[in-house]
Amino acid sequence: PTGAWRPLILDRFVALALRAAGTGDKWPTSGWKTPCYGRYLSLVHEHARREGVLPDQIEAALFAHGKQLVRRPR
Repeated sequence: PTGAWRPLILDRFVALALRAAGTGDKWPTSGWKTPCYGRYLSLVHEHARREGVLPDQIEAALFAHGKQLVRRPR
């Protein structure tokens, strides 16, 4: 249930990584509404459960990947 989920950070770096991952959703880099944040929580918690890791670890990996995407020369 969503009420038991820990909050996670959704920022522009995480959104960029989600876009790059091809999740099938459009991830805006700002102005997130409640339904978008709910999709993010669901996605991260489900992925963490499948991989046997903490949701915070998925969040950190997304953040790091998003920062790398910004640093890459175009």
